[in-house]
Amino acid sequence: MKNELSCAIVRDLLPLYVDELVSAETKNAVGEHLEECGACKSVLRDIMPEQQEKESNIKQVDYLKKVRTKSMKWTSIITIVGIILTLFGISMIYYTGSESQSSDIVYQTSVEGKTICIEMKAASDTQRISRVEFSSSNGMVNVDVYTTPKLFFENAEKDYSYTIDYDVTQVHMGNTVLWENGMDISEKASILYSSWNPFVGNMPSNMQIANALRVSEQFGNYTNELKTDSIPYGWTLKLEHTIPASKEALSMELMRADSCVFLALIDNLDYVVWEYPTENGVETFKYTREDATEFCGKDIKHYVGSVSDIQTLLNILGVNE
Repeated sequence: MKNELSCAIVRDLLPLYVDELVSAETKNAVGEHLEECGACKSVLRDIMPEQQEKESNIKQVDYLKKVRTKSMKWTSIITIVGIILTLFGISMIYYTGSESQSSDIVYQTSVEGKTICIEMKAASDTQRISRVEFSSSNGMVNVDVYTTPKLFFENAEKDYSYTIDYDVTQVHMGNTVLWENGMDISEKASILYSSWNPFVGNMPSNMQIANALRVSEQFGNYTNELKTDSIPYGWTLKLEHTIPASKEALSMELMRADSCVFLALIDNLDYVVWEYPTENGVETFKYTREDATEFCGKDIKHYVGSVSDIQTLLNILGVNE
C-alpha cells in the first residue's frame, strides 16, 4: 500500500517518533516514508543529536539524583553514628565519673589488720560515688574515688572494703592521709603535715600553716612581723579587730593552740607573739617553745615525725575541726 503520509506530517511526527511516543502503526508509516524520502531522513539526522543531548541530560539528572540520595543516606548514617557515639561517651563519663578529692567525700575509715573498711558518700547531694579503686604497696593503701552527677541514683552512703597481704600502716586518698598507725587522720592534720617549714623567714610557708589553722576566720585581719636577725627567732601577729573582755579567755586559748602548731611545724621558730586590741588598749600574749613543750608533754618539735604525730598534737590541743 502506498505511503500516504506527507513530508509535513512526517516532520511534525519526527520528535514523537524519536521519543517512541507514537503507535506501532504510525511508527511503521513514518519508517516507510523515511526509507523513500531523503529530505525527511536528513531532518531526522538533525533531530537525533538534540535527542541524544536530551537523553544525556536526563541521565545526568538521574545520576545526580542517585548521588544526592546516596549522600543523604550517608549523611543520615554518619549523624546517627555520631549521636550514638556521643550518647555512649556521655554514658561512659556518667558511669565512670571524675576523680574526687577527699574534701568532696564524707568518709569514716576503720582498719583491722590487713583489711580496710571505708564508709563513704559524696559530700554534695548533687553528686554520687560511681566507683572506688584501691591500690597498695608495702602496707600503704591508696583510695581513688570517682563521682558523677546524681541524676537517677541516690547519693547513699556505702561500705567499701579492701584486703592486702600485709598489715595496713597507712591509708590515703590522693595527698590526704585518712588513717595511720591506728589513728584516724583529719584533713587538717594531713594538710599541716605537708606544710612543714624549716625556716621562719619563709613567710609564704608560714601563711600556709596559718590558713590551714583558719587564723583569719578566728581573729579577722592581721599583719605579720618576723624577728630573724638573731636567735631566738620569733613571729609576731598583730590583730586589727578588738577582742571584747567576754571573749578574751577563749581567744587566748586559740592563740595558745595556734602557737603550738606554729612552733611544731616551723623548725627554727622559738616564740610566737600576739598583739591584739582590747577595750582597755593593746595587749600582748607571748608563747615560747618551752611553754608549748610543757603544755603538750614532750618537745614540741617532736610532733612532726609523721602525720599521726600531727594528729596527736591536734587532739591534745582540741583543734581538729
